[in-house]
Amino acid sequence: MPCRQSYFDGLRRLDYPPELISLGLLESDSRDGTYAAFQSEVKKLQDHYASARLWKKDFGFHIPPGSNRWDRGLQKDRRSVLARS
Repeated sequence: MPCRQSYFDGLRRLDYPPELISLGLLESDSRDGTYAAFQSEVKKLQDHYASARLWKKDFGFHIPPGSNRWDRGLQKDRRSVLARS
């Protein structure tokens, strides 16, 4: 959760006029409560920014245990999911 929280804390620290910012977040394939946490945070941001929306679309891609997202063998599939999202 600290990584997710630091992301939203960073959004709140932006000095660009919030009424000129629209946020769109896509969450996919998480298994750690990320979507529920994002739902809660997006609700808090909706009154602060011009708009804040969250979508969920699962692609069935999971990084195998013991692998890193930057492993060369995962890049084609990982980037394919990023492009489709």
